[in-house]
Amino acid sequence: MSYINIEAFNIALVDVLLSNVKDSDPYVRKTVAFAVAKLHAYKAELVLNTGLIPKLYLLLADANATVSADHDQPPMRLRPFCR
Repeated sequence: MSYINIEAFNIALVDVLLSNVKDSDPYVRKTVAFAVAKLHAYKAELVLNTGLIPKLYLLLADANATVSADHDQPPMRLRPFCR
């Protein structure tokens, strides 16, 4: 879903991502983490201004290995925004 680079879609996607960060299904949380990273590639300011970066760090530290195993380290370009 996050490969669609249309302004209105990207804005609507933020609400979906924010509402699914704490979903009970680990595969949903894993998908959210990947989507935030992909969305950042298209609209970095949108991701930074909506609070998705701190949520991404929560997902990177998720207790479930399904969510956190594929995300060993956050991308270097996102690190300055997560403090």
